[in-house]
Amino acid sequence: DAYTEAIEVSEPGRGTPEIRAARAIYFSNRAQARIKMELFEQAEADCSESLKLAPDNVKTLLRRSKAWEGQDKLIEAVDDMKKVVELSPAPANKKALATLEVKQKEQFEKQKAESRRLDRSD
Repeated sequence: DAYTEAIEVSEPGRGTPEIRAARAIYFSNRAQARIKMELFEQAEADCSESLKLAPDNVKTLLRRSKAWEGQDKLIEAVDDMKKVVELSPAPANKKALATLEVKQKEQFEKQKAESRRLDRSD
């Protein structure tokens, strides 16, 4: 609630660099709170708003990737993790990307198998 209040009282129309930076943080932090509550769609929307203000914020990209993953939107999650690795090629980020890519491939294979199964039942 505090992050929502901070977003509401910070004035986007008076977009000084300081206000834009603060709003980016408020959106990103609210996204993290929403991820913990498993409100993944709302978290993704908050991250997207934050990234409009601070497009290369690694922490926000990590959070949005987690929000995408929570929605089983693994293509989007991988895309964000690729940008994270590009901006911050730390071993932990590379490992997270590799893990997501495996999950994405498994999801694709499962969907392909399900599609074949449905084709055979027609």
